[in-house]
Formats: sequence, structure tokens, C-alpha cells
Amino acid sequence: MAYSDRELIARIIQCEAGGEGENGMKAVASVIMNRVNVPNGEYSRISQGGSIRNIIFQARSI
Repeated sequence: MAYSDRELIARIIQCEAGGEGENGMKAVASVIMNRVNVPNGEYSRISQGGSIRNIIFQARSI
């Protein structure tokens, strides 16, 4: 079953900042949405036109 973008962002926020309170969760959401909406650069290439799914599941660079 594929999750909707809304479900994915809710799950990643809970995973990353569930114990941090409202401000921590808002910060995680802001980072994700900033990466989705960037007009150029690396995250623009990864999101391929604003895909939340692509940002959340991007390959980790080491």
C-alpha cells in the first residue's frame, strides 16, 4: 500500500521530532517543504518538480 504525501510527511515528522513538541515538529516540516519548493540546485533536482516523496526517500550521501 502506497502512502499519500500527507501520510508520509506526518510519519517522517513523528519519527524525526515526535518527542520535541510542536516547535520541533514544525521545524522538521519546514525543512522538508523548503527542500520541496527550492527553485534550483540539488534539492530541485531531487524533488523533480516538487515531490515530497522524492525528498523524503532521497539517497543519503556519505
